[in-house]
Amino acid sequence: MNPADYMLYKLSLHSREHGNIVCSPYTDAPIDIPGLFENDEDALSLQATGPFGAMVFNELKNDHFTIHHSYYAPEQDINLIMSNEESFLGIHVNLRNNLRYVFDDFPGAFPEIPMLKYQYNMVFTPRVHTAYTLHKGHEYGTFAIHYSRGYLERFIMAIPQLSEFLKKVESNLPAVISPVNLWSTLELRSIIQSILYCNFKGIQKKMYLETKMHELILLAFQNMPDLALKPGISLRQSDLEKLHQAREYIIQHLDNPGTLLELAHKVGINDFKLKQGFKQIYGTTVFGLVHEERMQKALTLLRETNMSILDISMLTGYKNASNFTAAFRKRFGYPPSDLKISNT
Repeated sequence: MNPADYMLYKLSLHSREHGNIVCSPYTDAPIDIPGLFENDEDALSLQATGPFGAMVFNELKNDHFTIHHSYYAPEQDINLIMSNEESFLGIHVNLRNNLRYVFDDFPGAFPEIPMLKYQYNMVFTPRVHTAYTLHKGHEYGTFAIHYSRGYLERFIMAIPQLSEFLKKVESNLPAVISPVNLWSTLELRSIIQSILYCNFKGIQKKMYLETKMHELILLAFQNMPDLALKPGISLRQSDLEKLHQAREYIIQHLDNPGTLLELAHKVGINDFKLKQGFKQIYGTTVFGLVHEERMQKALTLLRETNMSILDISMLTGYKNASNFTAAFRKRFGYPPSDLKISNT
């Protein structure tokens, strides 16, 4: 494919500490690239190494969308500016650590708080001029999909929220689908991993990615809270970090996340702000999140392991398999035993 067709070849990097940063074709950077980008004539991988550490940028072009993956391993604190005169329309997902980035050319157009680990949003920016703050000793990873407007228009009937968003895109106005960054579910993250480590080749790979793309878009919007809700309580940056800690604690302790008061005490926030903040930021209640994460973890274990339904029910916080089976059937429309049968 012509190098000029890739967004990466139009990318420029600059840092306050190191000046211009030059990228070169990926060879032996101390960072492995995901399998999606290996041995594919439609893929491009570039690397940048120096006193600042290492960065790897990957891009895979498809007919109607382009998949991007970036990985940063800074060995010094660095203020990185990424510029590209091309527009970007798509979903951006933060995969590792909290990442603060600012669209300098469009102040106030996008959320100005850090995108926390596992958050995402859909954005349109007429050009890219983004400032990142990277800290020594932390690793950062992002996943993004750049779509053509025509491709997204296919989904308007199923996803009405896209209509107003795409009107702004048509007018070349910066836009964001949600005024707050959204939280990915375990199922959404699983699809991203399936895409990044896809082992199909040729036409089968194209078909697989097209299927996964539909799933990803539908799940991304299914996870979106009602944006017509009235503004909620005022939350400081420290409150957002505590809500993030609470969410991470829940995910790590699905078998027994404790009571609301216990959870609030663990992260140092009062229970009222915990309840209201969860609804405002995540679009669900604390126990709504517990239930959904339990179901998604159970789904993954049923698909990917040979564990018994009883063991899975215990791991996901259910004291007996009957209650687990009833909850699973209500969430997905079929009993967990159907997946166990299909895996044999």
